Amino acid sequence: MSAGGTPPGPGSPAGAPDKQPTTSAAAAPTKVNPASVQSQPAPASRIAVNIYTASTAGTPLRQGEILTGIYQHRRSLVSLKSQTHELEEIQHPYAVVMSPDCDLEQDFAERMDSSKKEEQPDKLIPSVLLLEAITVNELRATTPAGKDIWKRIRQNKDERYHVLEAVPIKSDADGKGLPSLGIDFKRYFTVPTDELQVQCGTSAKRRCQMKVLMRNTSTVDLPTFYRV
Repeated sequence: MSAGGTPPGPGSPAGAPDKQPTTSAAAAPTKVNPASVQSQPAPASRIAVNIYTASTAGTPLRQGEILTGIYQHRRSLVSLKSQTHELEEIQHPYAVVMSPDCDLEQDFAERMDSSKKEEQPDKLIPSVLLLEAITVNELRATTPAGKDIWKRIRQNKDERYHVLEAVPIKSDADGKGLPSLGIDFKRYFTVPTDELQVQCGTSAKRRCQMKVLMRNTSTVDLPTFYRV
């Protein structure tokens, strides 16, 4: 035994001190401040995002804008076979503008420019393309029967249909809010642009615009993107 040493244990080289067993202290539990937990933001999937903004009078219509109380006028089939001129009036409680923003803005600017004696036809659009819209309950009642078709529609995974979220009161220019609406891309119509402008200033109402662009996968010839 060397001075100040300890006897070598079995299997230890002579003169080498034995390894002392080491123990680690148990980690102290982390204290959580309840106030800090409450202040943490909710997961993104749980945060409701408002995709609408109230429409503004005296401005161009926007693609994806929701209108109410629109009337469509067309000559009746019966009158086409006679000498009479009879018009049919079709009321659309809800409609969504589908004409592109660039065309709507250019048309509006040209019509509102009082400095010009004549309007330039190449800057005008003769009609505005609109989609019929109905409540989600009405859409479900008219949807073809199928095991998963309504599930696909409700999740916006069916190329023919699209479901719009309900419009909150604060985002509705009429201050009433709108129910969740359903769109069938096969149900579209047009209204002459000047007539639609007059309707929006009288019987019809511009309710809200959509702030988010969403890809359109409809089977009809519509713009590639629209606001939802």
